[in-house]
Order: sequence, then C-alpha cells, then structure tokens
Amino acid sequence: MPLGTLHAWGANHLGQAGAGPGEDRLAPLPVEGLPPVQAVCASPAGAVLALDGKGSVWSWGWNHQGMLGRWAQPAGAQPIWPPTSLRRRRHRMLEPDPADPAAIVLQGACPPAPLPGLPPIGQIALGNDNGYALDAEGQLWAWGAGIGTGHPWPKNQIETPVHWAPVRVPGLPALRSVHVHPEGLAAYAIDTTGQAWSWGNGCEGELGHGKRRNDHVPGRIAGLRAVRSLAAGSFCALAVQEDGSAWGWGNAQDGVGFLPPTKRTLRVLEPVPVQDMGAAVRQAWMGGYLALYRTVDGSMHGAGVGLL
Repeated sequence: MPLGTLHAWGANHLGQAGAGPGEDRLAPLPVEGLPPVQAVCASPAGAVLALDGKGSVWSWGWNHQGMLGRWAQPAGAQPIWPPTSLRRRRHRMLEPDPADPAAIVLQGACPPAPLPGLPPIGQIALGNDNGYALDAEGQLWAWGAGIGTGHPWPKNQIETPVHWAPVRVPGLPALRSVHVHPEGLAAYAIDTTGQAWSWGNGCEGELGHGKRRNDHVPGRIAGLRAVRSLAAGSFCALAVQEDGSAWGWGNAQDGVGFLPPTKRTLRVLEPVPVQDMGAAVRQAWMGGYLALYRTVDGSMHGAGVGLL
C-alpha cells in the first residue's frame, strides 16, 4: 500500500484539520505531527482516523463519547479552549454547559495521536458513533458509544454504554474486511470463509437478520454465501458474491438497486437480488443516497438519489 502525506482543509472548529480547534482552513495543508499514512476515514461528527505505514491507528478531532478511542480527558486536566473567534460565534458544539463550564473540553478536541493498546492494524473504519480497526490476525477492535462495539448491553443499564478505548468485538471468526457507513449505526464484516456478519442498529432492517430490531452482538446474514465485498449505507447495505450476483437489504426508499418484496413496505429485512444489469457485478459502492455498480464488462451503473 503506497504511503503519503495527508493534507486537510475545510471546517476546523473541532480540530478536524489536525491542529486542534481553530479557524477553518481555506486551502490544503499537511496534518501536523502525522507520519505518512496509507488510509484515512472521517465522521460527520468531527472525528478522523488514519492508518500509518507501521499499522498504527491515529485519531484526532472531536472525542465525543469515545469516538477517538483514546480515553476520556482525565479529571483535573487543563482545559483546551477553542480560539476566541470561535467562541464568539457560539457554535452549538462549542458552547459550554451552564452546569459545567468545562464540559466543552472534557471530551476534548484533540490533535493527532496514536490509539493505545492495539496490535498492528490492516484496515480502519469510522461510523456515526464508533470506530473500528481490523488487525493482521483478522480480529476486530471497536470503540465509542452504543451498540456498535458488538458487546451485550449491560443488564438494567439505561444510559448508553461507552468504550473510551478499543475493545475486541466478541463472537466473530477471523475476518477479511469490515464495512461501516460514516452516518450509519450498523456494522458489517466478511470473514475469511466469505460469510457476512452484521450488528448494531436494525430498525430499518439494515442488519439483514429478518427483523426490525437492534442486535447488540454480531450475527450471520442468512441467504448470502461466498461474499466478495460489502457496501454499507446509512440504513441499508449491498453485498456482491463471488458468482457476480448483487444483493441488497434495509430501507429501499432511495431506490439504490433492490426492491422490497411487497409494495406495502420500504423495509427489506433480508437480502434480495439487485436488479439485473446484463452482466455479473464485480464491485459495488455506496455514498450518501447513491449506489454505483461496476460489472465485469467494465460498465458502471448507478441507482438512487442524486444521479443528475
């Protein structure tokens, strides 16, 4: 995998550009303190992950509920306040809590630093509430809030559980890849045998388990075999099998290529075939409300919202 210097630009009120909270960047600049990287992913919530050439995972930005995987700021630590110009704008994510004036910084806008306690990593992914790292042995690590870490919800616990540092996702065999949409609350994985797995939010049927219900721990997606690749959407997902067939499930409202079994519902609870494109599918991608398919003859097909 080629390595390169990461440049960042755009919004920086939460330190997304890598130098702590500050003014927005109008031109690309190198992310300071970061070694050459092979992969990067970002969350709309303001967290960023990068994977360097040695397999170390780096994170920076907004550490809301453990999104950076680097623990919470310890009690008594010196607050890091944003620039005065940003505070004057009274951005909703930077406004202090009246009951706790330091709350704005207790979960921190953090500069780049490596995640502790991880073995060499081969792949990273970042969802709406959770980060993921797949190590060289095929074991998956997760951190953040909610059910995305794959751990059972503690009995009688009402508040959302938070993992501030990476933990192993239990109940999974050795994996080949992990797939998460940056705005989604469901996670997907393919094991070394080609079996697909999912866990997390399932209210729209996006887990493919035949029900509209959250699953705290990973479960197999029935009806799929020899899965080559997965593409995660915010409330749906696509799978491409080795035989070139494409399958989809979850919310079908955006029309990304698969149709619900009946007209009375837009929620597909188990994988159904994607419409025929005249040739076997090689790969599928999802972004926003759009899906793209590449067939073995080199053609590209699009479906969903925003084709124009």
